[in-house]
Amino acid sequence: MKSLFNALRRPLLLAAAVMSAIAAQATTNLVTGSLAGTNWWWNTNVYVMEGAVYVPTNGVLHIQAGTVVKARNRGGSPQGTDIGALFVTRGGKIYAQGTASQPIIFTAEKDTLSVPSNMGLYERGLWGGVVIMGDAPLNSAVNTTGQASTPKYEVFEGLADDVINGQNVHRFGGTNAEDGSGVFRYVSIRHGGSQLQANRELNGLSLCGVGRGTVLEYVETYATADDGFEFFGGTVNTKYLISAFNDDDSFDVDQGHSGKHQFWFAVQAPDKRNYGLEMNNHLNDLANTNGVAFLSSFQIHNLTVVGAGTNSTGSASGDGGRNAAMVLRPSAGMKLWNSVLTEFGASGIELETRNGISATNVVSEGYTAIHNTLFWNFRNSEAPNAVTNLTVQGAAASEYFTNAAFGNQVASPMLSSIGRTNNGALDPRPAAGSPALTNFTLAPNDGFFTAANYAGAFGPNDSWANGWSTLSAYGVLSPGVPLAGPSLSLSRSGADIAVSFPTISGRSYQVQGKGDIGTNITWQNSGTVLPGTGGTRTHTEVLGSTNRFLRVLVQ
Repeated sequence: MKSLFNALRRPLLLAAAVMSAIAAQATTNLVTGSLAGTNWWWNTNVYVMEGAVYVPTNGVLHIQAGTVVKARNRGGSPQGTDIGALFVTRGGKIYAQGTASQPIIFTAEKDTLSVPSNMGLYERGLWGGVVIMGDAPLNSAVNTTGQASTPKYEVFEGLADDVINGQNVHRFGGTNAEDGSGVFRYVSIRHGGSQLQANRELNGLSLCGVGRGTVLEYVETYATADDGFEFFGGTVNTKYLISAFNDDDSFDVDQGHSGKHQFWFAVQAPDKRNYGLEMNNHLNDLANTNGVAFLSSFQIHNLTVVGAGTNSTGSASGDGGRNAAMVLRPSAGMKLWNSVLTEFGASGIELETRNGISATNVVSEGYTAIHNTLFWNFRNSEAPNAVTNLTVQGAAASEYFTNAAFGNQVASPMLSSIGRTNNGALDPRPAAGSPALTNFTLAPNDGFFTAANYAGAFGPNDSWANGWSTLSAYGVLSPGVPLAGPSLSLSRSGADIAVSFPTISGRSYQVQGKGDIGTNITWQNSGTVLPGTGGTRTHTEVLGSTNRFLRVLVQ
């Protein structure tokens, strides 16, 4: 049965290859301006966005699984709204619903996809990025009028408060924590990022006042010329994010964000990078917390961040290119659990004073809590010739390690292998004996979090990043990391048969059957979809008097 399953998986892989070939020869559609009404983008076409493209209030954009969306700057200009980018505005919706075998890809116009080697592994800044803007709350705004408004709103950094068809298309923020901007699933955003003004950039994915009614999972930002993901306030919850080889921060949080997050993975490049986590309460531009409506308070469970290596010191990107695992700014409200931070060229934790306000309050007043997290292999940038296992900049942060109640450890996570190029050496799963398999606390059973019996983004038999991501397509991930095809075990269950198979959290499993193995016989679903739990699931198959062939589809 195992060999039969593996044989049946091959057509799925071939189908993905055929789809890639079709995309390379597909009709090209040029997209500009505002997309009013309901729009459908199909995987039989390639779409090229020229300049800023907007999904306006009451507009809807559906993107079919397997669709390739490319972008170019208008007139070759790398400035303002001439930069190729997608803006889902406040009140607009996007339904980009890819699958593990047919992800939706946003990339530069020059990317052929069918020949990955035509792109530099770390080639960045060829277009802008994707911006989703919603009506969820912000605690502050740099825009003077937005800060004085009730509710507060912000104008996307580096852009003017432009009006198109009566809508201020760059505004975000409001009062609706449950606001929904649609579905964004199995999406890879590649080779983007552009500077709009000094310290004002388009990130890989900017989430601006996005509400928790939005579904956002299995999203990758790859080789961005700024942050991979930046959260500007809002309440959106996320799972399964990849931030790979982005030249500023892997993850950045501002303006009173309060979402829930699980299974985040980042790997940094040796050429350009900054912090693994840049955690703020209000934007750095604001002098103090006066006028801030509320403090940020967000949760992250099961994070793994692999830095640029202990031999990385400075860089031309970001805030001087400090390759620290995390920087905590005043009143940052991060609650981090069950995570792995390793291989950085600066400190493990930095507390950074901003505008005369000390960041020590994140510890002394309990704004930030770090639990059951492994720290390993950091270079203290204040003493660049001394490689140490951990450096905490500022005595206040040492409490995260001296107070046993936090459960943190300075210990090797024993990741299977670390690589930052396309040699297949990156395998971020914990090896046997890793403290990541014992030093964890189960996430809350609140309907969002998944119970994971390990620290970090991956379990020992889990690679949710494989198959759909750029890391996989470019050969960075180890070929030893298996795809999510389970081996089937069969046993009697009375007169019927029990089909058991291991599962991965976040995947779903559908048993299918048919009475003949012929290709003209349709597979039919048997039973209901079974969500992956990280353990074994069992399906009971009712047997008749004829042959029965079974397979399991994984999504």
